[in-house]
Amino acid sequence: MFSMGAFLSPLAAGHLVFLDSRRSQPPRSAVAAMRPKLGEELHAMLARDAEYRRHTRVVRRLQTALRSSATEQAWGRYLILEEADLARGAHALERVARWAYARGARRLKRARSQR
Repeated sequence: MFSMGAFLSPLAAGHLVFLDSRRSQPPRSAVAAMRPKLGEELHAMLARDAEYRRHTRVVRRLQTALRSSATEQAWGRYLILEEADLARGAHALERVARWAYARGARRLKRARSQR
Protein backbone atom coordinates (compact mmCIF):
# COMPACT_ATOMS: atom_id res chain seq x y z
CA MET A 1 0.00 0.00 0.00
CA PHE A 2 1.23 3.45 -0.77
CA SER A 3 0.73 6.01 1.92
CA MET A 4 1.52 9.65 2.23
CA GLY A 5 3.13 11.18 5.23
CA ALA A 6 5.57 13.74 6.43
CA PHE A 7 8.26 12.41 8.72
CA LEU A 8 11.67 13.43 9.91
CA SER A 9 14.65 11.78 8.28
CA PRO A 10 17.71 13.06 6.46
CA LEU A 11 16.04 12.10 3.19
CA ALA A 12 12.64 13.57 3.81
CA ALA A 13 12.92 16.36 6.37
CA GLY A 14 10.58 19.09 5.20
CA HIS A 15 9.21 17.05 2.30
CA LEU A 16 6.07 15.13 1.51
CA VAL A 17 6.97 11.49 0.95
CA PHE A 18 5.08 8.75 -0.84
CA LEU A 19 5.92 5.40 0.71
CA ASP A 20 5.53 1.92 -0.69
CA SER A 21 5.12 -0.31 2.36
CA ARG A 22 6.74 -3.15 0.43
CA ARG A 23 10.06 -1.26 0.50
CA SER A 24 12.12 -0.37 3.54
CA GLN A 25 13.25 3.03 2.29
CA PRO A 26 11.51 5.37 -0.14
CA PRO A 27 13.42 5.91 -3.38
CA ARG A 28 14.78 9.42 -3.78
CA SER A 29 12.55 9.91 -6.80
CA ALA A 30 9.50 9.45 -4.53
CA VAL A 31 10.28 12.59 -2.56
CA ALA A 32 8.40 15.65 -3.71
CA ALA A 33 8.90 19.12 -2.29
CA MET A 34 6.13 20.00 0.12
CA ARG A 35 4.59 23.45 0.04
CA PRO A 36 5.35 25.37 3.23
CA LYS A 37 2.72 24.91 5.90
CA LEU A 38 0.78 22.31 3.87
CA GLY A 39 -0.14 20.42 7.02
CA GLU A 40 -1.39 23.59 8.65
CA GLU A 41 -3.47 24.43 5.59
CA LEU A 42 -5.05 20.98 5.51
CA HIS A 43 -5.78 21.14 9.25
CA ALA A 44 -7.38 24.58 8.84
CA MET A 45 -9.51 23.36 5.93
CA LEU A 46 -10.81 20.40 7.92
CA ALA A 47 -11.37 22.59 10.98
CA ARG A 48 -13.77 24.71 8.89
CA ASP A 49 -15.72 21.62 7.77
CA ALA A 50 -18.78 21.26 10.03
CA GLU A 51 -19.35 17.58 9.22
CA TYR A 52 -15.70 16.73 9.98
CA ARG A 53 -15.94 18.57 13.32
CA ARG A 54 -19.15 16.68 14.16
CA HIS A 55 -17.52 13.33 13.39
CA THR A 56 -14.49 14.30 15.48
CA ARG A 57 -16.68 15.13 18.50
CA VAL A 58 -18.53 11.81 18.21
CA VAL A 59 -15.28 9.84 17.92
CA ARG A 60 -13.72 11.60 20.92
CA ARG A 61 -16.83 11.07 23.04
CA LEU A 62 -16.99 7.37 22.18
CA GLN A 63 -13.26 6.88 22.73
CA THR A 64 -13.45 8.57 26.12
CA ALA A 65 -16.36 6.35 27.16
CA LEU A 66 -14.61 3.21 25.95
CA ARG A 67 -11.27 4.15 27.53
CA SER A 68 -12.85 4.70 30.94
CA SER A 69 -14.48 1.26 30.88
CA ALA A 70 -11.61 -0.77 29.37
CA THR A 71 -8.60 -2.41 30.96
CA GLU A 72 -5.13 -1.46 29.77
CA GLN A 73 -4.91 -4.73 27.81
CA ALA A 74 -8.33 -4.23 26.20
CA TRP A 75 -7.48 -0.61 25.34
CA GLY A 76 -4.24 -1.74 23.69
CA ARG A 77 -6.13 -4.34 21.65
CA TYR A 78 -8.65 -1.71 20.62
CA LEU A 79 -5.88 0.58 19.42
CA ILE A 80 -4.37 -2.25 17.36
CA LEU A 81 -7.80 -2.97 15.88
CA GLU A 82 -8.38 0.71 15.11
CA GLU A 83 -4.99 0.98 13.41
CA ALA A 84 -5.78 -2.06 11.23
CA ASP A 85 -9.20 -0.66 10.35
CA LEU A 86 -7.71 2.72 9.42
CA ALA A 87 -5.08 1.00 7.25
CA ARG A 88 -7.87 -0.89 5.47
CA GLY A 89 -9.80 2.33 4.89
CA ALA A 90 -6.70 4.15 3.64
CA HIS A 91 -6.00 1.27 1.25
CA ALA A 92 -9.56 1.42 -0.07
CA LEU A 93 -9.37 5.19 -0.58
CA GLU A 94 -6.06 4.81 -2.39
CA ARG A 95 -7.48 2.13 -4.68
CA VAL A 96 -10.52 4.28 -5.49
CA ALA A 97 -8.33 7.33 -6.13
CA ARG A 98 -6.01 5.35 -8.42
CA TRP A 99 -9.00 3.87 -10.27
CA ALA A 100 -10.62 7.30 -10.71
CA TYR A 101 -7.35 8.86 -11.84
CA ALA A 102 -6.72 6.07 -14.36
CA ARG A 103 -10.27 6.34 -15.67
CA GLY A 104 -9.95 10.10 -16.04
CA ALA A 105 -6.57 9.75 -17.73
CA ARG A 106 -8.04 7.26 -20.22
CA ARG A 107 -10.94 9.60 -20.99
CA LEU A 108 -8.57 12.53 -21.46
CA LYS A 109 -6.35 10.48 -23.76
CA ARG A 110 -9.39 9.34 -25.76
CA ALA A 111 -10.71 12.92 -26.02
CA ARG A 112 -7.33 14.20 -27.22
CA SER A 113 -7.05 11.47 -29.84
CA GLN A 114 -10.51 12.34 -31.24
CA ARG A 115 -9.52 15.96 -31.93
